Amino acid sequence: MSNMRFNPPGELLAEHDVVIVGYRGVDGSSALDCSEFSKATLGNGKYVFSEESLAIMTDAIRACRHAWKPQV
Repeated sequence: MSNMRFNPPGELLAEHDVVIVGYRGVDGSSALDCSEFSKATLGNGKYVFSEESLAIMTDAIRACRHAWKPQV
């Protein structure tokens, strides 16, 4: 979800510059979609930060990274 919904008031803009920074992979021309990681974070019935869960999430991130690499 984007965080770019802030509209600075005119009084602020009259005297100051405002920089709004969006989330990497969400705002802008490229959206990073990693369904493998989304599924991995749903859990496997274990504590989300257990060694097993972290290994599953790491594998999911690797799978996404390999899928994205040819697109760059």
